[in-house]
Amino acid sequence: MEIVKELYGHVQKCIKDQNGNHVVQKCIECVDPVHVNFIIDAFKGQVSSAVLLQCLILLLQYVML
Repeated sequence: MEIVKELYGHVQKCIKDQNGNHVVQKCIECVDPVHVNFIIDAFKGQVSSAVLLQCLILLLQYVML
């Protein structure tokens, strides 16, 4: 649970990095959704960047599997 807290405020930076993206994916997969809502919230109003959009799409596809 501590690693999830460390992601707060750093989600967008993490998803741009292969290892960081993996950590975010595992948090979404393994942690109670109540504790990871801030990950999705981090993208509200921020999806104008093509890189963020691509990363978000991949992340959401992973979550929906």
